[in-house]
Amino acid sequence: MEKLLVKGTWYTVTTGSTCDVVDAKGRPLGTAEAGKQLTFKASTERITFSDDAAEVQSENFNFAHVAGANVGFDSVPVSGSGNAVSSGGLYNILYGSAVTLGQGAGNSSVYDVVIGREAYTTASGGVAIGYLAVAAQNSVAVGYNARSSMAGWGVSLGAGATVGGTNFSVAIGSAASTTKSSSQVIGNSTALKNAGVTLIGTWDSIDRTVQTLFYIIAAGSELAVKYEGGEACLGYVVKESSGNVLACGTRKLSELLTSNTAFAPAALDLDAPAPQPFLPNGVTEPIELEKV
Repeated sequence: MEKLLVKGTWYTVTTGSTCDVVDAKGRPLGTAEAGKQLTFKASTERITFSDDAAEVQSENFNFAHVAGANVGFDSVPVSGSGNAVSSGGLYNILYGSAVTLGQGAGNSSVYDVVIGREAYTTASGGVAIGYLAVAAQNSVAVGYNARSSMAGWGVSLGAGATVGGTNFSVAIGSAASTTKSSSQVIGNSTALKNAGVTLIGTWDSIDRTVQTLFYIIAAGSELAVKYEGGEACLGYVVKESSGNVLACGTRKLSELLTSNTAFAPAALDLDAPAPQPFLPNGVTEPIELEKV
């Protein structure tokens, strides 16, 4: 007897005698005996049964067949389990609840993502990925012992990168750190302790004996007020790893970038073209600030 089945679907054969099951390529799929059913997976659409009286029924299993064993489905990932995770369980992880994976990992709300041993979030909306990573409200910490842990809206990327006691700040690089709001620091072992600054740090060599620090300082920030009358400016410091400063200085951006300014003096030549202020696309649009 030949039956047309759905390839890839599991079927059970019940017979009163003996029934050999073979696919369209002549490959044996098993033998059912009286009192002993055979469950097989259709490897081709046409399947031949040696017993014309055999009954064939499709199955809708809630388990997988692996090397002759039944493997159950877990509704959530379980440590040490050899089971697959059900589609409903995956849906709940991705859409219905927090993602928390790792020994000792913990989350503060269903909106968090925590992946890594002893990683955790301290407030809603945090993402902590990496061993000992910690993220605060709406913050991201990625890397071993990365921390955006004290306030909110921070980003820490790199082993030991730290945003501490600040809002809206970024630390990128291993052991990069900032302790002030609205500040960004980039560079290995580069520390920032002023608000309203973007700091880029670089080292002379792998031995890290001399560090060069380049500061982009926002208008009205504490450093701008202290050194350049509140105007936007640049600054630099060259220092030894011991802390000894070798060189330093600042300069107003208005003194460096003098072309295409909206504040150019009026030209005496009436035929001269009008000034073309530097206004990139979107720069005049209002900024929608995040609500803390």
